[in-house]
Amino acid sequence: MQVELQYIPVKITGEEALSIINQCNSNIIMSLQDCVYYPYLLIITRVYMKMLTREIDEESACLVDMVKGAETTTNYSLELTHQMVDDKCILPLRLTFEEARSSAINFLFYKYAKKFGNITTPIVSFVNELLFYKIFWIVNCTTSYYSFYVIVDSITGEFHPCYT
Repeated sequence: MQVELQYIPVKITGEEALSIINQCNSNIIMSLQDCVYYPYLLIITRVYMKMLTREIDEESACLVDMVKGAETTTNYSLELTHQMVDDKCILPLRLTFEEARSSAINFLFYKYAKKFGNITTPIVSFVNELLFYKIFWIVNCTTSYYSFYVIVDSITGEFHPCYT
């Protein structure tokens, strides 16, 4: 079934992914297997802190990996593309939106609390969210001894073994 997704446009094509791996070891036989759409949730919050000499009242963004649950801060000026894709290529969400929101708010609370010490307690409130995907290329690699898969980031070109 086809579904419409928002995703970050590809900077590294499948062919370029093969070339990147080939530069590391030209003795490997490679074929582009497929791509997967990996889900992230961008959560925009408002952080307010009143200290002795100043106030902080700013928007802050947190990116939550919707499969592993990891959080990180980010800027939120994303260039996204909309397209219909086969739902078999989409990794399923392992977190609910509520779990991701809660995780992001806690993450930012502790980030600001650590940054400014115990002077005051930050108030972090939810503003908005955006679900989007990032494409990873799946490459089948074969040597004379064994076969394995490598996953290649379509934005950075970084790659890692893919354990099945």
